[in-house]
Amino acid sequence: MKAAENKTGGSSKYLRAFIAIELPTALKDELTDIQKALRADLKDAVSWAKSETMHLTIKFLGSIETSRIDELSVAIKDATADTAPFELTTEGLGAFPNKARPSTLWIGIEQSSELKRLHERIESQLENVGFEREKKGLLPHLTLARLRRNSGNTETRRKLRKTLEAFKTKFSQAFTVRELVFFKSELHKSGAVHTPIERFKLED
Repeated sequence: MKAAENKTGGSSKYLRAFIAIELPTALKDELTDIQKALRADLKDAVSWAKSETMHLTIKFLGSIETSRIDELSVAIKDATADTAPFELTTEGLGAFPNKARPSTLWIGIEQSSELKRLHERIESQLENVGFEREKKGLLPHLTLARLRRNSGNTETRRKLRKTLEAFKTKFSQAFTVRELVFFKSELHKSGAVHTPIERFKLED
């Protein structure tokens, strides 16, 4: 039997989903400029994040049943209720799992009590509908690049470490968070495509 049509515009029984904060165009442009500066040293050693997919992940949901979309939308709406817009500020360049063995390069986000509170409310509401809490908590970051799967050699990691050491500038740019977005993510050979399922305005 064919699955019922859903608000994502498709009929698949499952989809990959996450909750995130979209970034303003001006910030994406700044991040793209940083990528260009790093590209001179790293070139094709890493896979560069596309400007249109840059975002601040709040909760990765993984593969979910499309039949749960409405239930999850209600949970997110409850989590964002009575939450006013707030400001976040970027900071320096970092890496996962660490700077000694970098595989992902990112720009960090300064500590924010408003973001921490919103994340806790999201975790609480989703726990109520069967999602496990993040064990490591939230480490807010904006991904710039990832080590290519076939480039994990010693020389490539040395270049990444050298790049991290040389990047001394503290990239500080403030932006206002006015909404949370429930996304679906589709993986293609050309890269991931993220499509909003529903938007949740932040307001007093």
